[in-house]
Amino acid sequence: MIIMTQGLKAQWLIFRKMRKKVQMCEKCPDFIKYSWRDAMAKPNRSVLRSKSMLRKAYIELSTEKDASKITVVDVVNRADLSRNTFYAHYPDVNAIAEEIENEFIQKINLYLDQTLFSQKLNHPLPLLRRFEQFIRSDEEDCRMLVYTQNYPVFLEKLKKLFIDRLVANIDDEPIRDKYGFLVFVHVLVSGLIELYTLYLKSEIDLSLAQINEEINKMFLAGIPLYQ
Repeated sequence: MIIMTQGLKAQWLIFRKMRKKVQMCEKCPDFIKYSWRDAMAKPNRSVLRSKSMLRKAYIELSTEKDASKITVVDVVNRADLSRNTFYAHYPDVNAIAEEIENEFIQKINLYLDQTLFSQKLNHPLPLLRRFEQFIRSDEEDCRMLVYTQNYPVFLEKLKKLFIDRLVANIDDEPIRDKYGFLVFVHVLVSGLIELYTLYLKSEIDLSLAQINEEINKMFLAGIPLYQ
């Protein structure tokens, strides 16, 4: 006997509905036929809408209480959706946070990929300004993200992303003390991310542009020490 969890049961109900639609469509003209696989591969608007509502509810709750104390019941009550709908999309509350964080990292990478860097070590400001544009484009969600339970894990991913970008071609640069320079970059990036976090929490009286300018000055002042 197979015991079905709430999530599995919800997915099974969706499957049965989709299978009925496919069977009903077997007698339809070719131009309006569609397969069950195609239908499942392309989420309909209601699926996207319910996921968006669940994510929004979670983000709102994470600004009001400790993220570790947010339950599925909290999320579905805030979103005004059923538990079955929740489990059809996510296995637990933490999965929402992980999905949001991974999407943020992908978006940041896309933003930075669109920036051309020449002599990156001597001109890090374009990288910083590009990230500033990213924050401004989605500032509300960025502000909410800093309160999520997995934010420390997200910070480590973000730090690695920045460091990798800044030292991608370090072997081609005139850096005499590469080990010392890497330590310098780690310290500077950690400070940068901390300042961004304080900005998003409204705990520092500096704009993103001012933060970037100061970090850029420190970066350029430190580079000669390792050349």
